[in-house]
This record gives sequence, structure tokens and C-alpha cells, in this order.
Amino acid sequence: MQKKISLLLLFFSFSFYAQNDTISVVKNSNIAVVSADKMNVVYRGLQNLISIAVPSCRSFEATGNGLYKYAEGKYQLIPGAGLESIITLDIVLNDGSTKKEEHKFRIKNLPRISGAINGLTCNQSVILMCKEELKNAIISIDFTKDFLYELKFKLEQFVVKIGASSIVISGTKFNKKVIDIIDKLPLNSIFEIQDLKSDIHCESCCFPVINPIKIMIVEDKKYNEYEEDK
Repeated sequence: MQKKISLLLLFFSFSFYAQNDTISVVKNSNIAVVSADKMNVVYRGLQNLISIAVPSCRSFEATGNGLYKYAEGKYQLIPGAGLESIITLDIVLNDGSTKKEEHKFRIKNLPRISGAINGLTCNQSVILMCKEELKNAIISIDFTKDFLYELKFKLEQFVVKIGASSIVISGTKFNKKVIDIIDKLPLNSIFEIQDLKSDIHCESCCFPVINPIKIMIVEDKKYNEYEEDK
């Protein structure tokens, strides 16, 4: 009898039929099922949202370390220590027989998160921008590469550090006060965007520190990045 488990992880959904993330044929069925192994990942520091459904059965119980049920068929998986997390299903079939299944997920740490301006991030470097670009620049928060999911955060607040001044701004763009200060800065001046705050507030989530953005004011934007002297 075919057993289908549909899981929603980090705002993405996929179908998971086979155990251990392999190609297999479901018992008593001629349907071959292929599952993508890279999708079997949960992230430490996030409340991974999971939906579990087992059709054609009387009942089932899902258990696992860090697995919490908050609604019918809806769970949160908060991984702890280790390299993998296991969800165990105890299933009662329609004929009264029972079946146990284990579904394993790799646990990964969240990658570095960086602040971005007009989609550009800096890694121990400086982004070159002219004053005209800065007037309508969009500030955002982005994950670095090697993250399996497109998880986007909405920026709520950031701090502009110019000299001894620290200006708190709500939203994603510079306000008039900051633009007026930037207009008066000489070329080659450097300032930073720091303390970026996202729209996700979770006491149990351990997000990495968001890297700041360092910007140098230039006459024309001829280069994307300027490497600092070491």
C-alpha cells in the first residue's frame, strides 16, 4: 500500500515516499519514486515547518527529537546537536496491521547572512558607489551562496554610521537626513550600514550575525568592489 509523506521545509514543499532518500519502489505498487536528496535538509537555528500526511491509514503518530505538533498534520522541527534528525512514523493501516518508518534529514548550520545595497554585498571589502546611486539605493538582507533554499528576509531597520554619528532608519532606504549628510561628504569618504534587523523575530532561532555594508563614495562607479589595504 502506497504511503505518501508530504513535507514543507522552509516555505518549500516536496513529496517524500521512500526512506533514506533513495530511489525505491513502494511495496504493493508498480510506481517508482525518486526523491531529491539535497532537499532532505533541516537548518539548525530555524523552526523548520513540516506537514505530514499518510493517506489510506487509520492513524499515525510522528515523533522525533525537536519535533512539535501545533495543528493536525502540522509540525515544527527544531534540530539540536548532531548531523542528522530522524522523524519516526508509527502507522496503523486500514487492515489493523502496523508499520514503522524512519525518515532522516541532514542538519546544516545557517550560512553567513550579509547586508546588501542594490543587491551588492561586501566581504572584507568596500563597495564603490556615487552619490546619485545612494539617493535611491535599496538596503536588504541576503544569504551567501551554498544555501539550498530561497529564504528571504524583509529588512525592518538599519543604522548608518557616518563618522561619529549613528542614524537609525526604519525601512529599506536612506532618509532625507542621511542623504543630506552624504551630499556634503567629500569623495573617497567611507561609511557603514550596521545593525540590520529583519522581520523574523524568534526567541528559539539563533541567526548568525548579519555582516555590515561598507561603502566608499566615488565620482563614478567604475568597480564593484575595492579591496582594502592589508
